[in-house]
Amino acid sequence: MLERERKYRLSTDETVRLTALLERDGVRERSEIQDNVRFAARNASGAGVDLRLRTVAGKQELTLKGPRLERGPSKVREEFNLAVSGDVGPFLDALGFSQVLTYRKRTSIYTIGGATVSIDDVEGLGSFCEIEATDDEVIEAVARELGLDASALEQRGYARLVKDARAAAALPASVDRTP
Repeated sequence: MLERERKYRLSTDETVRLTALLERDGVRERSEIQDNVRFAARNASGAGVDLRLRTVAGKQELTLKGPRLERGPSKVREEFNLAVSGDVGPFLDALGFSQVLTYRKRTSIYTIGGATVSIDDVEGLGSFCEIEATDDEVIEAVARELGLDASALEQRGYARLVKDARAAAALPASVDRTP
């Protein structure tokens, strides 16, 4: 399956505005808490490949995300999902994968204008809006309809954002953290 999405960072005010707009104009599919565990292959760079175990309401799904296939504002890559159960840790360990990070995301998922839109609150990172659709034209139209500003576009995935935030928090106070 091909995944095509854009992610926007949201302020508190923008989250409130966008949620109200989606509640009014969109179709809410569900709200859920997602516990995510990311894995990486030992002794390998793992460039462009991401393995995630997501648990929602006791159900587990293992996802393999391939490398980006296109450059531009949308993240486009192949994604493979598999429902799993039980403790998959020993299985993944036997395949050479080890756990590298965990994070929790509270999300509300809507359908609007032919796209799936989620408002995500990632613990320790803040709020984001993701738009997924089959093509960029639909994503752009929905982003315009929702009043999302291209300056808020976030190219990094949640795993990278979590890693970056944790690394920044570990720096001594005397270190300049400006980009």
